[in-house]
Formats: sequence, structure tokens, C-alpha cells
Amino acid sequence: MNDAIILSGMITRWRQLEVRANNLANAETPGFQALHLQAVTSRVTQPAGAPASDIAYAATRGTWRDTEPGPIQRTGNALDLALGAAGYFTVMTPAGTRLTRDGHFTLDATGTIVDQQGDPLLDSQGQNIQLGSADGRPSIASDGTISGKQGVIGRIGVVEPTNPQALASQGGTLLAATSPTAPVAEPHLLQGAVEGSTTNAIAETVGMVDDTRQFQLIASMLKAESTRRNQAIQQILSQVN
Repeated sequence: MNDAIILSGMITRWRQLEVRANNLANAETPGFQALHLQAVTSRVTQPAGAPASDIAYAATRGTWRDTEPGPIQRTGNALDLALGAAGYFTVMTPAGTRLTRDGHFTLDATGTIVDQQGDPLLDSQGQNIQLGSADGRPSIASDGTISGKQGVIGRIGVVEPTNPQALASQGGTLLAATSPTAPVAEPHLLQGAVEGSTTNAIAETVGMVDDTRQFQLIASMLKAESTRRNQAIQQILSQVN
């Protein structure tokens, strides 16, 4: 039995467990997009005369992101926003511009709309959005236009990257775009609500149980094979001596 084949299976199952654990940890995180492992079989052709013509190893090609909208949760808060279609909000962090679907926003001491980390939400022009004391409770239309008692204040920027699967996680619900982004014409914003996580907690829990069992089974096979080899070596040595 080829140890490399066994180890490739263990590594793939362990990686799957890591991805599922992260999804479950963010099952209640607003705007979180679950990741899924893409597992494949890698075949290596063996030299002529080998016992097998080729050997199949377990491998991964990375993860893919669940970009379908998550469940909408009504909050009634004026600055809570849910995206009913594709796209991402843009916030300015100390590390630069980042994307997110976490629409739980609030006001800081200066009247600037910020996320839970205090990063400003950007408008369609890439600028901070600031509310004055005279604006009162803001009204936000489905296209992102935000208005107060004195009229239109601006329009919330919603963008879509060319390749959503190439987004790089930056911790929590922040994502870094590694491909160009373009404005979303009809973002279908919903005021007074946030988008829930796309994690399917039941499916991930069942999957973790199965992956754990498979990992333990493979580990047992590796241990048994190691024991068999050691016993064979001991028998050979005893006969030689």
C-alpha cells in the first residue's frame, strides 16, 4: 500500500474539516459567504513494468464561494441594509478598500456611516457618507439613494467584481477584490434588514461528522500498515540472525 496515497486522503479530509469549521463558526455572521472545498483525484502514470499503470491521489484545487444571497433578517434599524441581488458594499479600512455583504452599519461621532469595525461605508464615488443632525432618520431606496429631511444625501456604492470566486478573505466578512469591479446598476437594497450567512449549519455539521470518521479510518489504515511492515521487518531480521 502506498503511504503517499493514504496521506493524500488524510490531508484532503483535514482541509475539508478546516473549511467546514470556519463555515460553522460564521453561521450567524451577517453577510458571510460560505466556502466549499473542491476535491479532485490526481492520477500519476507509473513507469513501464510497475505493478499499476497509474496511481490516484486525493487532492484539492482550492475553495469556491457561495455567492447566492443569504436569508434576509428584518431588524427595523434605519442603517441596516441587505443586498437582494449580486454585489458588495465598499468600505475603507486602514489596509485599503474592501468589499463586504455585511450590511450592519451605524453612525460614528462625526455622523459618518461606518461598519462594526468603524470603517466608513463608501458612496458610488468612493467617498464617505455623512449625515447631518438636520437630516433625521435617513430613507434608503433600493438603488442605494440615501435621503434625509433636506433632500438627497448621496448614493451608496454597490459593486461586483469581475471574478467573485477570486475574492480573498480578509477576516470576518471583509473581502479583497483581486479582479476589477464595476458598479451594480440595480442592487435591490432593502433598508431595515441584514443578510444572514449562507452557511447551511445542518449540512456542515453532518459533513464534519462524516469527514472526521473518514479521517480516523484513514489514520487507522496508516497505523495498521505501519505495524504490518514493522512486524515483517522483525521477522526478516530474526531469520537473518
